[in-house]
Amino acid sequence: MKLVFEMHEDMASEEVNFTDARFSDNPIDDVIARGIARGEIVPERLNARVMRVLPSLVMHEIVVTAQPISDETIAAIIDQIFIPLTAPLP
Repeated sequence: MKLVFEMHEDMASEEVNFTDARFSDNPIDDVIARGIARGEIVPERLNARVMRVLPSLVMHEIVVTAQPISDETIAAIIDQIFIPLTAPLP
């Protein structure tokens, strides 16, 4: 919990929170666009809530473990959660 408190203090000192515009940019838009082009992601299955899944899970992982997130964990979140959530239905 110390990490969460420190993060809160840092954000408070900068007078920002998670509704700040810089946190709304999705850094994986180009990855999603390539997935759509390959037919792995169905654009109609994407909405604001689904688009928050990846950053939310990454943030959760970092806060809960208090460690940098590994490439393996990111790959698992994408392969096991995001792709099945957005893939074409059978």
